[in-house]
Amino acid sequence: MPSTAFQACVIVDEPTVDDITVDTGSPVPFIVNRRQEIFFEDKMKLDADPGVCSFRLDSSGQHYGTNIQIIDTRVQQL
Repeated sequence: MPSTAFQACVIVDEPTVDDITVDTGSPVPFIVNRRQEIFFEDKMKLDADPGVCSFRLDSSGQHYGTNIQIIDTRVQQL
């Protein structure tokens, strides 16, 4: 695991050349930087924490972070 906890889910317009798509079975595409892929397990759970408007990322073997924020970096169309 990296020295810092997982801190944010970032919404992007397009993946970069360093990103890979993760099959989640969801209609929402999920991408990960290929250099970070090794730190994640095959099955993980992203849970909402409605009390603080943030998320928690866990797997059966590891806790990745709490208070994970969603950051939207998409370009807004006018």
